[in-house]
Amino acid sequence: MTVVLSPHLDDAVLGAFTVLTGPGEVVVVNVCDGVPQAGRASDWVRLCGGCDDAEQMRLRHAEDRAALATIGCEAIGLGFLEADERPLQAGPETIAEALEAAVPAAARLIAPVGMGSHPDHLAASSAVAGFAARLPVELYADIPYALRAGWPPWVSGADPDPHVDPDISWERALARVPVERAALDAIVVALDDTTRATKAGALECYASQIGALAGGPHQRFDDDALRYEVRWSITATPMG
Repeated sequence: MTVVLSPHLDDAVLGAFTVLTGPGEVVVVNVCDGVPQAGRASDWVRLCGGCDDAEQMRLRHAEDRAALATIGCEAIGLGFLEADERPLQAGPETIAEALEAAVPAAARLIAPVGMGSHPDHLAASSAVAGFAARLPVELYADIPYALRAGWPPWVSGADPDPHVDPDISWERALARVPVERAALDAIVVALDDTTRATKAGALECYASQIGALAGGPHQRFDDDALRYEVRWSITATPMG
């Protein structure tokens, strides 16, 4: 069984869609899908047009089920609250223990590399390094964080822009992974037209989130954004 770790209800579809639609049994494990107390609205929920965190999370559960149903996939929830709900619940060790209990039969683990600075993404990334000693682990580029300066030329094959270097933020994320840099082997997956269309359809299910995630009028999820996915396989055990 392949397990795709998703910090929030949408990250697996955004960053590892080709794993979800790949061969074999695949299950999504949502880390921060806990329903908070009603009666408040975080800044993110307000940005997405919501007015109550609990109501918004229940809506997101329904959206995630709908998105995964388009590709015949299901999810398990660990039930932690998002970082916007204080105090922070989902630390790396806590996530690792919950993941072990939820999917003891995992044979392959796909997790975010932790691009950007969102604490839920960073915690999910840090949680999986210890698993690399006993099963294959791959780390996927977190979208939309990975796209803030576009795809690096080594991904897209485009000519480099002398005034924009996307690799700066990518390398910062890779430097946080507790293995030697040489132990991270990049896997670039180019999505064909059919797969891009299928992914776009799944993303449309996340109606309450996709506008804010895409940057509003900036529309980061155009056809070019959906053209690639990037993962890194860990080929050595974590550093002590």
